[in-house]
Amino acid sequence: VLAFAPMLPTHSVSLLQKMWIVTLNHSAWFYQPFRADDWLYVDAESPALQGGRGLVISKVYRRDGGLAAMITQELLYSSPAKA
Repeated sequence: VLAFAPMLPTHSVSLLQKMWIVTLNHSAWFYQPFRADDWLYVDAESPALQGGRGLVISKVYRRDGGLAAMITQELLYSSPAKA
C-alpha cells in the first residue's frame, strides 16, 4: 500500500482544479517494518516547484516515531491556458 502513496495527491483541491500534474518518477526506500493498517504519519515537503517541474519528498513515520520509509516524487505540471 505504501508503495503507491507517491501517486496520491499532495496539493490542495483548489490547486488541482487549476492545473494538471503528471508523475515523471518516484522512488521509495523502506527502513523499518511497519503495518499498513496502523497509524502512519507522513511529513511531505516540496523543496522545488518551478518551470513546469517539481519535487516532493516525504518521510513516513510509525506510531512509535521510527522512520519507516522515505518517498520522492518528481512531477511535471502545467496551468491551463488563460482565455
